[in-house]
Amino acid sequence: MNRLGILLCFLCGFLIACPGEYHLRILYPYVDGLAVADPVLWHGQKIGEVRRIEDYGRGPIAVTVAIDRDYRAQITKQSRFLLQYDPGRPGRKAVQMIQLAEAGEPLPAGAEIPGSTEFSLKLEQSRHEFNSLLGQLMDEIVNWQQQIQAIPVEEWYRQFQQELEQWLTELKRAGEVTRRRFRREILPRLEKIWKDLQNRLRQQGRSKEVEIIEVQMKELRQI
Repeated sequence: MNRLGILLCFLCGFLIACPGEYHLRILYPYVDGLAVADPVLWHGQKIGEVRRIEDYGRGPIAVTVAIDRDYRAQITKQSRFLLQYDPGRPGRKAVQMIQLAEAGEPLPAGAEIPGSTEFSLKLEQSRHEFNSLLGQLMDEIVNWQQQIQAIPVEEWYRQFQQELEQWLTELKRAGEVTRRRFRREILPRLEKIWKDLQNRLRQQGRSKEVEIIEVQMKELRQI
């Protein structure tokens, strides 16, 4: 058998042996010791391995990974691949998969995607964290604006106080980028709603409730 025939047999054998694999090509600015056969991890579980590393001396380094078919559904456009030290092999590297969100559009087999660094991942997580929180807050603000004249002031006050407490808790956990954008984009609309409720409470002589909410609002302004 000639060399071409041998090569074709080898390739066919490889494909038959790996029928359920799914490949991605990940581009990194550097790989710092990553090697072929190093694992791809997700929540500490090996879900694949590095199959090829292409470094041509300039431009990004391409790392081809093979993902086991059992984890195919978890690979989406919300998946990020970060180079980290392998916790089970001191001094060795691994590709760590991290999800920005639980749901996402599936990535097609063979997709070429940018790899993540610690810095880029933190930036993305901050943006995702804010967008998720922003959507929730905006939905609640719209709901309040629609209901402000439709429900008794006592119920309105109770809901408003509970929501402010929850927002304070969430924002204290959030990063500085999220808090800064909250102050710039959400707080002005919230102040308007609070002014409407404040007027209704004062009209009913309920200055004590005004003072309680104002303490929460002051904390939100300073967060």
